[in-house]
Order: sequence, then C-alpha cells, then structure tokens
Amino acid sequence: PNTTLLEVLREHLGLAGTKRGCDLGDCGSCTVILDGDPVKSCLVLAVAVDGSAVTTIEGLERDGSLHPLQKSFVARGALQCGYCTPGMVLASKALIDRKPDPTVEEIKEALGGNLCRCGSYQRIIDAIRHWRDYVGVDEPASPAGKGDGTHRVVGRGHPRSDAPDKVTGRAVFTEDIQLSGMLHGKVLTSPHAHATIRAIDTSAAEALPGVKAVITGKDVSEVLYGVSPARYDEQVLARDKVRFVGDEVAAVAAVDEATAERALELIRVDYEKLPAVLDPFEAMRDGAPVIHEAARNKINVNTQVDHHFGDVEKGFAEADEILERRFTGNFTYQSPIEPHCSISQWDHDGRNLTLWSATQVPHYLQHQMSRVLELPMARIRIIKPFVGGGFGGKAEAMALDFCSAYLARITGRPVKMTYSRSEMFHHNRGRHKQYMDLKIGIKRDGRITAVDFGNVLDGGAYTSFGVITAYYAGFMIPTLYKIPNYKYFGRRMYTNKPPCGAMRGHGVP
Repeated sequence: PNTTLLEVLREHLGLAGTKRGCDLGDCGSCTVILDGDPVKSCLVLAVAVDGSAVTTIEGLERDGSLHPLQKSFVARGALQCGYCTPGMVLASKALIDRKPDPTVEEIKEALGGNLCRCGSYQRIIDAIRHWRDYVGVDEPASPAGKGDGTHRVVGRGHPRSDAPDKVTGRAVFTEDIQLSGMLHGKVLTSPHAHATIRAIDTSAAEALPGVKAVITGKDVSEVLYGVSPARYDEQVLARDKVRFVGDEVAAVAAVDEATAERALELIRVDYEKLPAVLDPFEAMRDGAPVIHEAARNKINVNTQVDHHFGDVEKGFAEADEILERRFTGNFTYQSPIEPHCSISQWDHDGRNLTLWSATQVPHYLQHQMSRVLELPMARIRIIKPFVGGGFGGKAEAMALDFCSAYLARITGRPVKMTYSRSEMFHHNRGRHKQYMDLKIGIKRDGRITAVDFGNVLDGGAYTSFGVITAYYAGFMIPTLYKIPNYKYFGRRMYTNKPPCGAMRGHGVP
C-alpha cells in the first residue's frame, strides 16, 4: 500500500527512464504524464493510479521514430548529463498537448517543477518553442551555425551522439542497474559533529529478518584514503572518532532499502561528545579542540601555502592608490540531480571485483579501491555508466564505493548503495568557504604595482581536494593580471563540518 508509482515503474516494470532524484517531489526527474497531466511519480501512490493512463518517457517513441519534441531536444542540444531530460521532455509534452504553441512564459511556468543542474534551460525553452519544425523530419539536425559553407563541421552545430539515448530514457545511469539477487545497502552516519566512539552494538540489526550483513570500522581496512597522497586522512568507516555530522560509522546490506533503513535504526552507538570547532578562525587558536591528531602541532591547519615574488612593500610604496577589502566566498554544494550510487559484484570465488559507480574519475577510483582493499588493480574493474551531473562532487572515491564492495564480498551477492538527497548534503564535497583579504596597489594609469593576498579556507573535516584548492586560490591570480610584486599566504583549516572538495575550478573563482 505504500509503494510509489516511481518504485513500480523502476523496480517492478523495469522502466528506468523515469529517474529517481530526490523522493521529495522537488527535482522533477521522475515526472510522468498521468491522464494527460504531468505528475511527480515519487509523490503518487501506485494504488491511486489504478485504471489511469500513465505515459513514461519510453512511451513517446513510436515505430522506432522519436516524437518531434524529442527530435527538437536532440537537434537544439537541450540536454547535457541527461538525468533530468526524461522528466523535462514529459513535462514539455503535457504542455504542448494542451497548448501546441506556448509562449516563453507559459513554458517557464510549465517547467517550474523541473530542475536542470547543468543549466540547459535556454536551450530547453528553444526546443519546446520550435518542436513543430521537426514534424515529419527523419534525422534531427542542429540549426545552421555561422560557418561560411566551406566547412562541414567547423562553425556549425551538431547533435550530441548520446542525445537520442538520453531523450528516450535508454541512457543507463548507475541507479538504473538491476542485477540478479542484488541486495540494497545503507550507511549509518554520525549525529554529532565531534565525538569519540566508545562502543557499537549491531546485534539487533543483524537479527532483523532480511538483513544479510552489518559492518563497522573493525570490519574494514585501516588504510586511509583521500585525494592527495600527502593528506590521506579518511577512513572507510570511523573507528575511534567521528568528525562531522554525517561521518560514516556503519553499513548494512539487506533484501531491500526499507529493511536496510530499519536496520540502521537498531544499531546502537555509544558516543562521547567532544567540543566541536565550526569556525576556521577558532580552529587556529591556541587550545582549540584538535580534529586530527596529525595536525596537533599545526593547530588544525590542513594546508598552508606561502607563495611570493618581487618586493611587495616596494610595490605599495610606488602605488598611487591602495585598496584593502575582505571578500567572502560562501559554501556551495553542487547538488547533482543524480544521487551518488555504487554497485559492487565479486566473481564466484571472490577474487575479482566489478564496481559500477556514479563517478567522474573511474581510473582514480580504481587506484583507491586497490589501495584500500589491498588488491592489484588488475583484479578491480570500474564501470562508469552515464553520470547525472557531478561538477566536481563525484571526483573522488566515496564511502559508498568501499562499503558496497565489502558488503558484496561478505554476502556473496551484488550490493547497491545510493545516498538519499539529505545524505548527499551531508556527504557534501562542495565549494570551500573562503575569507579573502586583498590589499592591492594601483597606479593611476591602471597598472597594478603589488598584491598582498591572505586567505583562510574552511575545509571541513577531511582534506578531499583541499590541498589543490588552497594552492589554486592564490596561484591563479598572477595569471590573470600583470603583477610584478605578489604575496599569497593561504591556510586551509580543519573544522567539524562536512568536508569541502572540488567544485568547478575550485579555489580559482
């Protein structure tokens, strides 16, 4: 009775073109047409649609030919990663069925519940406005570019080769994959920003019918991982201490996701809360709580960069004007529409691992899996299906990848693990908050004589891409302007917050 229409379509009927993005009705990736109206299938109970007509993205194609609207999306490049595309197409189809020639404002209103994190909105609007141009057209072609006619390619738009698969729902993302006998896993995370783990009792969870395995820090490798070899500081599952709300503590594999979630509620963790550091300036004070023992002597400094050339004081003395300002760049989370997802399967004798992951970096993931699992890379195969948005947030190994591999090896069955929308925010790996103090010397003719740049980055609990970000933040400024005298002093601080990582030119903006 509690099964949603989305679950029936994806898990019972195998119609994976309808995407699961948030389970909250916010993103629109699960949009279908119900009796002529666009609805969010994650919010509709399956029992409520008995006797109704449901159109999914798979239902638009006829006799091997795309609908003219789909052809318009292909021709006009109205898609990028493709995860939101089926929902966009169906919401648009419901609109043109009601109003074949909608205005731009009517299109915007109709798509108000459909999000595209890649930012293809203008091309989507164009595709809907011009859908009639593709009625009766066999092969969609992009509108003519600015070429002079002598070139077939240069200066002319061409449809993406993967666009037909994305507008029909045939493009397979990690969460779409269903394997025989597959179990579902979930991760238990810390409710505290900073605490020691005194004990974990998993007995009640293990006794729950349908639960096949439970793991904690004692069941996984002690090898630390991360992005920079100079700062490997993450554990697969926390062993002695948690460092932010969302730090991974235990993982469960069960016959379905609901059972796995119930099992998490039965795990008892005895925490001893510690003082938390939530501000990078507090983190650098003498006597501040130490987040990583390895950084004790540096008072929570994760990375420090001291980079300069020329004579800054001489440059300021030569300046006609000196400007001093503080700029603050805030935390931003990428929030890709596709959730993080990982599926692991071992071969019959448990020697070789195949891992499907919503990753941006399959080769790097293979390297980290090899290190942590202590297996040769030749015994680990990483498969990267289509990725539904990443923007840097899927550019590193994740706890899901390691946990799915451990649980699959223990159970002898494939294990799929997917973050919920709230878990994705806790996992974060978004943009650093930066406190940027700039002192700039300027001549009246426009020349810059000197720049003194002090920067404090709030990095969160682990390093992630932080070493690189701290360098990028200061090293790129002299590449944009001619600066003869330059000084940069940057510090990336550990705090008890979700770790920040790489987001679109991390540090540089």
